[in-house]
Amino acid sequence: MKHALLISSLPLLTSAALAQATWNQDVAVVVYEHCGKCHHYGGIAPFSLITYSEASSYAEDMLDAILHDEMPPWGADPNYTHFLGENVLSAEDLAAITDWVENGAPEGTGSAPAPPMFSDGFQLADPDEIIDIPYYQVSLDEDEYRTFVIPSTSATDRYIGALEVEPGNTAIVHHVLFWYDPTNASQEADEATPEPGFASNGAMMSSEDAVLIGAWVPGSGMVEFPQNLGMKVPGNSDWVVEVHYAPGSLGQTAPLNIRVRFKEGDFIREVWNDPWLYHFPPSLQEGLLIIPANTTPTFHEESEAAPIDLSVISLFPHMHLLGQTFWVYALTEAADTIRMINVNHYDFHWQYNYTFPTLLKLPQGSVVYGEAMFDNTINNEHNPNDPPELVTLGEGTEDEMMLCFFTYTYYLPGDENMSLSTGTAEVTQASAALHVWPNPGNRLVHIALPGQPAASFVPAFVDATGRSVSPPWWLQNGILSVDVSSLGAGCYAMTAVSGTTALTARFMRE
Repeated sequence: MKHALLISSLPLLTSAALAQATWNQDVAVVVYEHCGKCHHYGGIAPFSLITYSEASSYAEDMLDAILHDEMPPWGADPNYTHFLGENVLSAEDLAAITDWVENGAPEGTGSAPAPPMFSDGFQLADPDEIIDIPYYQVSLDEDEYRTFVIPSTSATDRYIGALEVEPGNTAIVHHVLFWYDPTNASQEADEATPEPGFASNGAMMSSEDAVLIGAWVPGSGMVEFPQNLGMKVPGNSDWVVEVHYAPGSLGQTAPLNIRVRFKEGDFIREVWNDPWLYHFPPSLQEGLLIIPANTTPTFHEESEAAPIDLSVISLFPHMHLLGQTFWVYALTEAADTIRMINVNHYDFHWQYNYTFPTLLKLPQGSVVYGEAMFDNTINNEHNPNDPPELVTLGEGTEDEMMLCFFTYTYYLPGDENMSLSTGTAEVTQASAALHVWPNPGNRLVHIALPGQPAASFVPAFVDATGRSVSPPWWLQNGILSVDVSSLGAGCYAMTAVSGTTALTARFMRE
């Protein structure tokens, strides 16, 4: 377990560093930072830990949950890769809580520090659109999949900058998948049934053209794309939302809605969300996801080679109740290893879209690998079957899955310097928008550059899908001229670095 080394060092820490830990002096601040977001009055946790009387009542339970890697609920190993929002106790934090509990949970002298203010509302407080799912009463007592279609509200293309799913009733909603459909196929399937939505199977959409935007599972929060990145939704596309209602939900309802904020700007770089690793061949190397009773098998998956240089924003590993670990890494064509994530304590009830601190470059030709271990024995306290039974691939909670979704865009020079620490990403290099003329153009397109670019100035060009293109270009008196006559009609982007400035420009070829 990841705390084994820490636990072995506790006697030294507690005797040398902490005479005796108390709530007011040592423990309260740790609980506020790592537990309070959920464990406060009105929070999603079943009890509060904000006051001394509350925390001391659960002191032994708190320590037990920490030592068994159940709390704080963070599955990724921080010694392998770091992510934004890591909720991991330091050795000092663990030592303080252990000493406090073992010495009777003393309150200490004086007063505890003031707890922070917690918000139980939406993180996305200013959406441009709220997508409400029609009222529906669950009609099955086993797993039910229902897909709802909400007509488009815009005839023009838009880019999603942030979204948040509110499941409405977490007791019955297993997961939510959110798509857009640029065709009428989903709407026609919905109109063929008298009640809201239509029955689905959790495995495929009615429209082959539907594109996955995102998902909600227990533990998910708001998704926000940085700076000039966004997920494109073509005009007149319908919103398609599939809801998986858990067994035992017959007759219940969930007032689910999705809040969306859009990005605007002259140049929005498109973001995609795809399962590069999935539980079917050719990705799944074992062929079939079959987990016999009383076994702890390990499965392996591989992606296709990256067709171009890519920049990875985040990744989302997903299994069910038997899943224990999920290790993901990439190998470049030169056999260099790119660390992505090591989930060494997977918990179905706390799933995360893990966001890298900065954009992670995945060079062209790289292959992503996944390795996951499942525990179908009585030692797995989350095993839905007692005694254990054969478990195979399926969408139900008691079935199993092995997926890893990746949110990514095409790579541009300087991406490694883009911080993802805030929704409006801080960039170490200043960004300058450039004047382009004529735009659209059919032969020559000119781009005005600030100052005199350095001798090392080399622009990179990509098309709307992120694929590199190489039109002839030349530089004279601060003007970059591009011969676009060999390019096909469409949208293109130019990017380059000049000194401390990241230069970007977008132009159209007629």
